[in-house]
Amino acid sequence: MKKTFLRLIGAVLAVLLVLGSMSLLLNYRYADSITSLRRFYEQEENTVDVLGLGTSHVYEGLCPAVLYQEYGIAAYDLCAPAQRVWNSYYYFVEALKTQKPKAVVFDVYMLNTTTEFDTTANAIKSTYGMKWSKNKIDAMKASFPEEEFPEIFFEFFQYHSRYGELSQANTWYDAGDPAYYGDSYKGYYCYDTIQEISRPDPYSQTGTREFPEKYERYFRAIIELAVENQIPIYIVSIPYAIASDTQRTVNTAEQITKEYSSEYVHFIDFNKRYDEMGLDFSTDFSGIQHLNDNGAIKFTRYFGKILKEELDLPDHRSDARYASWEENARIFYRLYQNNDVKNVTDLFEYVELLHSLGDGYQIILVQNTNISKESAMSIQTDAAVFPEGKELSDEEKQSLLEYREAVCDAQTPNTFMETLFPDKEQWTFGGAWYWTEDGMEAIGANSSKFEKYIAYDQKNNLMLRSTTTTGEDDTYYHCELAYNGETQTSNLGLTFFVYDTDLNRLVDCVTFRNASTAGTRK
Repeated sequence: MKKTFLRLIGAVLAVLLVLGSMSLLLNYRYADSITSLRRFYEQEENTVDVLGLGTSHVYEGLCPAVLYQEYGIAAYDLCAPAQRVWNSYYYFVEALKTQKPKAVVFDVYMLNTTTEFDTTANAIKSTYGMKWSKNKIDAMKASFPEEEFPEIFFEFFQYHSRYGELSQANTWYDAGDPAYYGDSYKGYYCYDTIQEISRPDPYSQTGTREFPEKYERYFRAIIELAVENQIPIYIVSIPYAIASDTQRTVNTAEQITKEYSSEYVHFIDFNKRYDEMGLDFSTDFSGIQHLNDNGAIKFTRYFGKILKEELDLPDHRSDARYASWEENARIFYRLYQNNDVKNVTDLFEYVELLHSLGDGYQIILVQNTNISKESAMSIQTDAAVFPEGKELSDEEKQSLLEYREAVCDAQTPNTFMETLFPDKEQWTFGGAWYWTEDGMEAIGANSSKFEKYIAYDQKNNLMLRSTTTTGEDDTYYHCELAYNGETQTSNLGLTFFVYDTDLNRLVDCVTFRNASTAGTRK
């Protein structure tokens, strides 16, 4: 009997071990939500001064790196995409288990919606990363229709069939770009795209709208939870291309907020402060809904000044406990510098910017021409292009001069190349070089057949190869640059490959056909 009991216990433990291992392997690892919550649990107790709640408007607008770099404020964006107001409430409850923030920021954008439940996918993102507790169960009850239970509660039923989706990236505990989601991650995602949008008029709509009962109840619950815990709460509308109907939502949120005559409750519609922040609608948005990194810096700097002036927030910049915020700021500003590189399309401006990058970058140049070594040497050194010993008619001479002019126009300009290569023999007929502090260093045998493999880490690698074709009178060279198996070079032009060896990521790869043509990127 005893042996049977022990065998039964052993079998149960084995099943639990298998299920636990499968759960660790297969469960969801959404970098824009579940990872953020897991990283929040890793924060040392009572170190988060400002807690951001809400949607992608928050995690793409309120930048903890800027708050720390400029004011020493320790902030965390505890958000999820399109997060409903009830999920923000339960996140707030969860946060208070380990943190006593000195301010809470809640963005009102998702009060625009009216449906009783979000999509299952979004609801999973806002609940599955939470630790099991009554708070998580309450959050799940609020987030899913009753008919989806009990399968929703037993999370394994949701992700047990994910075998076909698995890759090396999403079998790690936290999937996603380590530069964004590493150990120092504070919930913010850096958007570097630029989309010019029309400036809206938030003053054009003064009306309000009625919130669905569930939305208003949880909105008030967030405010009241802050007041109960004597935490200043800032109800805000983070800048975006607000429309008349969404402005009515903001107006209603403001009206409700003003019902609370508490020193802890604040409301700011930042869509009415575009000029004070210095927002530029041609450079500071990634789309009509979100700020990009340029806009996030301007908004956060402006809002941070308000927080610093109105609240007694400590400056943690010399505190060793906040080293992860220091690292987060370092990574953000390096990414921001890298993003600047990707937005330059002028050759001379591009090279000037590369000179200012500083340490921790590897830069490779690849020059490809559509002419041979002999022709290039003749043309680029201004030697005569007319065949020796042959009388040419004026028409033939004009034709050759026009050919020379066309080729020179297609090649990277002499004056520019001479600033990089003092010796014309180095660059006139193509090749590949490292950009170093001491000048250009040829890779392999310059302008001859070579092959070089560069492994940056386990995931990122570069292959450089040069091929030659010898004709009856001339030799032609072509250099190919392939990053992670994808060719980056063209048959003509000067290609710059810029890699950040500090963050282990490709910064840019751009090709310039000539000085007057904008650089092209794949």
